[in-house]
Amino acid sequence: MKHVQAPTQRARMTLQIRALLAPALLWASLTLAQEPPTFPDTCTCEHCHGEYRWQGKTVTTEPPASVPDHLKPSEVGAWTGPGGTFHKDTPRVPEELRWYQVTGRVTLVKIEPDGDLHIQLVDEGAADDSVNLVVEVPAGEPWCNIRETVFGWVTSKPPFSTNGKKFHIAASPVVTVTGMAFYDATHGQGDSSANRRHVPANATPMTQHVAIWEIHPVMRLTVDSQ
Repeated sequence: MKHVQAPTQRARMTLQIRALLAPALLWASLTLAQEPPTFPDTCTCEHCHGEYRWQGKTVTTEPPASVPDHLKPSEVGAWTGPGGTFHKDTPRVPEELRWYQVTGRVTLVKIEPDGDLHIQLVDEGAADDSVNLVVEVPAGEPWCNIRETVFGWVTSKPPFSTNGKKFHIAASPVVTVTGMAFYDATHGQGDSSANRRHVPANATPMTQHVAIWEIHPVMRLTVDSQ
């Protein structure tokens, strides 16, 4: 009969440490295996991972020839939230199916891990720390021409890989965008009646008063002045 020696105290400690580290090692291996979003050109995003209300965010419905509601960013910023419950698969609610044109000055451009170009607008002539409205342009068709225009305002050009990048703006034009309203409830901290994002520590002027209501996706963009 073969004698099996009991593990030593050191061996037992080694096994315990391995058991404790296993979840962290698994998480690290999965993180390393997930390639960062890569932008080979102005239109395309590879390895992007948009999830939250993604189907609603990427509708490709063309806007009507005439859009009667023409607003300033501060007017959208004066709205209240729609209320109700939002989760990651919530389809567009009725308030998000109305078309708007909004004219404002560009204060910030960044790119998101889901591939969206995130643009912030203030009223023409207003300061950067006024109400900022987010308008977003997804990757791919039919948004390629709009994205090409937006990349013309910033100093960073594809190709690059990033999990999120704020661009240096070479031009801060006044633009008019057309799209449907979208309530990005992830920024409401559970309060869907709110219309201001959480203010981060050491907030820059452009992040002090950002509306939760957005124009998303942008379906038309015209540059009114540079």
